[in-house]
Amino acid sequence: MRLDGDKLLRALFVLIWVLVCIHIAAEYYYWYWTYRWFDVPMHILGGMWLGITGIWLVHYSGYLRGRLRNLSYVVTALLTGIVAGSAWELYEYGVLHLSKSGIPVNYLMDTLLDLAMDTAGAFVGYVFFRQIVTYPPPTNRA
Repeated sequence: MRLDGDKLLRALFVLIWVLVCIHIAAEYYYWYWTYRWFDVPMHILGGMWLGITGIWLVHYSGYLRGRLRNLSYVVTALLTGIVAGSAWELYEYGVLHLSKSGIPVNYLMDTLLDLAMDTAGAFVGYVFFRQIVTYPPPTNRA
């Protein structure tokens, strides 16, 4: 099956809304606090979205040119998951630090687990992408 950039973008749109709806429900019903490891599948889903978004951005959108386009699809997905996941964890640390709420007891291990799940999710996103897409993407870009 050939999936063009527009269909891939629509699939990303659906995936992010699924993620948003689950997150809203999790916040409302306190699932993050009730179920100890609930954030793990959320990081995997978020990493999946990030990995596929990275592939779309670098290889399909036409927004980026140059050396990034030479990256393989799997490297693109993994780098996107690692960079965006790291940026998010730095943001969380900044919020904790600025709010003076204190750093939780197992913060480092939780952060490392979150980064691992973001990266694993990005790889799952690549595998999902590879299963539904025949590539390389079209080269006739405007």
